[in-house]
Formats: sequence, C-alpha cells, structure tokens
Amino acid sequence: MAKHLLRGYLLILILCVGYCTVCGVIMEMANCQVDHHNPQRARQLTQTLSKIAPGYPSVFAYQGWREYDLENYAQAMVLGQRALARDPKDLVALRLLGQLEYIEEHYEKALEYWECDLDPATELGRGWAYWGLGRFAEARQSLKKCPSNAEGLEELRREDYRLRLPAQLRVD
Repeated sequence: MAKHLLRGYLLILILCVGYCTVCGVIMEMANCQVDHHNPQRARQLTQTLSKIAPGYPSVFAYQGWREYDLENYAQAMVLGQRALARDPKDLVALRLLGQLEYIEEHYEKALEYWECDLDPATELGRGWAYWGLGRFAEARQSLKKCPSNAEGLEELRREDYRLRLPAQLRVD
C-alpha cells in the first residue's frame, strides 16, 4: 500500500516538474522572439502559455509586455491590471504598469508602481520620471544607482550636464 502511494506521489511530482518545465520553455521561447525582434510570435507564445497554464506566475504581465512591444498600450494596461489583481506584488506587472504610466507622462503614478522595485535597472526609469517632474536631485540619485550599461543612461547624463551649464554656454 505504501509502495503504491509513493509511486503515485512520484508520478504527481514528475508531472508537476514536467508542466513547470514546459511553461518555462514557452516563456523562454517568447523572450527569445522579443530578442529577435519578432513581437508577433512572442505574443502568440505568451497567449498559448496563458491558455495551457493560466496560473503560471506573471503570465498576464508577460502578455502585457508583448502587447506593449506591439504598441497596444490599452491592452497592455488591461493585462497588467489583471496580473496585479492576481498578485499585488507582481514585479513584472508593476514594471509594466509603471512604464505605461511613464510613456503617458504620468510620472508620479509611474513612480508609485516602481517604488517597491529594488532592481537597479529600474533606477533609469525612476531617473527619467524624476527628471520629467523637475525633481533633478532625485534624478541624480537614481543615476548613481543605475548599472553603467543601462540603455538610455548616457542620454540622461547628457541632459543633466546640459542643465547644469550656465545658459550662455548651452548648445540647445
């Protein structure tokens, strides 16, 4: 009897591991499609994942990012909100919603979404949001925390440098 229970538990474990592995592979394939500039295919893969594994962590947020990549911002917002409703601490969803608010120039709202994200890569977004609000000291603090290879960092540093120059020396 105990031997049959052990076999049953082992079979369930194998199925769960296989299921998680398949979901992970699909997510990785979607991310690779984004890297290869094929957002349509990435969208198809995340939609497939949401059908076969609707409980997969952050699945709606990842779908939202694919919609963002395709500039379907309203749909991205819906998916991000859906992800956040499922898990209010979903960092993928918080980053997505912060980015969506940022591109609409709702900088305060973007900062609210990003406030619990401690990833140094998010500091660049924070820096630009503070910049947009005219909170230059906070923007500079975010700049100091950014990884040195963050995309857009040099542009923000140039803007900061330009701002610090006396008006007569600026070349706008």
